[in-house]
Amino acid sequence: MKCFPVRAMIIAFVLATGLNVAQAQTIVFDDFEAYAAGSIDGQGGPWVDFGGTLTTDVSAVQASSGSQSMRLAVNPIDPNPAGITGYGSDVWAGLDEPLTSGKYELGFNLYVPSRFNGINFNFISEGFVGPPDFNFDYGAYLIADGVADVFKYQADIEVTTPLVRDAWTPVLASIDLDNNSVDVYYNGSLLTSNVWEPGDGDATVVSLQSINSWAQDGTTGAVFIDDFSLVAVPEPATSVLGICLLPLLGLMRRRK
Repeated sequence: MKCFPVRAMIIAFVLATGLNVAQAQTIVFDDFEAYAAGSIDGQGGPWVDFGGTLTTDVSAVQASSGSQSMRLAVNPIDPNPAGITGYGSDVWAGLDEPLTSGKYELGFNLYVPSRFNGINFNFISEGFVGPPDFNFDYGAYLIADGVADVFKYQADIEVTTPLVRDAWTPVLASIDLDNNSVDVYYNGSLLTSNVWEPGDGDATVVSLQSINSWAQDGTTGAVFIDDFSLVAVPEPATSVLGICLLPLLGLMRRRK
């Protein structure tokens, strides 16, 4: 016997009773539309210049939504007498206090032009990367490597996939602090599942607080970041829903 009427009853029941279905909570969202073109530093958002040789700019050259995005450029002039090309754009953003429990999704859209021949690092840190802490001890690197032409996850392990160029590409790190795990997605596909804190140092530290994005090496081009977000993902209220739907599920069994 068809069960569509009972399914309709379940849906109607959920809507009528107003069950509290968990909603994701946005902690940070930035589509870069509220800024003037030029250096993003000091414009009232979460982004702070980290002393690169170039500014990190708000640009209208590319955008995945609206008309603006954040631009991180390589430094075409080598300031290092040893012959190592220095940082170009370098910017960070962080929360006042670390997140220490729960599940979070940190994501952004990334555009890597064909002419970009440097490396873009996006370091998600357990600690505060800005002054005075400068905490780079624990975390994971999401890297657009225009030299090797790969996108890379790098922490205690390294995983790569071909780099998408000349198209807006979603990047997502799903971090579960309670279960000490991270799933990284690139261009809609799972790149890797790994522990978030491998216990290389202080194994009691399982947290999330900052991101640092920069471009280095190479001689030409820039990458663009848009629609940056950090979202808290609550656990679904499955137990409440299950209890409330038991009578209807029993009805389904009797009517088959």
